[in-house]
Amino acid sequence: VFLFFYDPSCMHCDAAAKFMSKLDWTGTQLVAIPTINPQWAASFLHDTHLKASTSLELDKLKKAFPFVDPPFGVALEDGRVKETFGQAQFTPPAPESQLKALGLIR
Repeated sequence: VFLFFYDPSCMHCDAAAKFMSKLDWTGTQLVAIPTINPQWAASFLHDTHLKASTSLELDKLKKAFPFVDPPFGVALEDGRVKETFGQAQFTPPAPESQLKALGLIR
């Protein structure tokens, strides 16, 4: 599972989602969590072509996986954190090599 926290109005989040939409996530459940304006979640995913399910459980998830600003990602395996991805790690070509090393993308 990969959790992707994003702000639908953030250009850095938009660029990260567009980059991630081009990766092969076969076998990984991708869950996108808007940090504000949840009413824009569907439009954000449509516009960025990111194929992910949406969770609106921001408060619970942010409490479990604290961060300051999006984009922020959490790689989970069997419910345990394998790695977190801070804002700086979403500048292409990162995090592709890290995601591949974790077996989250092909």
